[in-house]
Amino acid sequence: MDWSQVFSGIWGFMNSAQGIIISVTVLLYLRGVIYAKKPLWKKYEGYLIQGIKAAEKTIDDNTKNASLAKLDCALRLAISWIEEAEGRKITNIKEIADIKNGISVVHADLESIGGVKSNDVVV
Repeated sequence: MDWSQVFSGIWGFMNSAQGIIISVTVLLYLRGVIYAKKPLWKKYEGYLIQGIKAAEKTIDDNTKNASLAKLDCALRLAISWIEEAEGRKITNIKEIADIKNGISVVHADLESIGGVKSNDVVV
């Protein structure tokens, strides 16, 4: 078997109308699969917003390390609400880290639209 003939045949097919259609279809499918994966915290965005809002009201701005205290408060509240809604304990460190990251992202979004004061930074 001559490999150059095999590759020439494949190359010829890929440059045909059918080959281009198949290639584009496969690429669009793969793009859809990649973009369909959302971060875990997106599922719990409402709980994260509630946690952030509650932490902003609960923790005073003059508290030592206020931003860390607010992050901790928001994380604890959100996790407790998620556990209650899902009926399970969240013990996976990766899942907790993803929720913590989600709190930071959601807080930045809320801050940009005026949902929280800009001096109330949650790390």
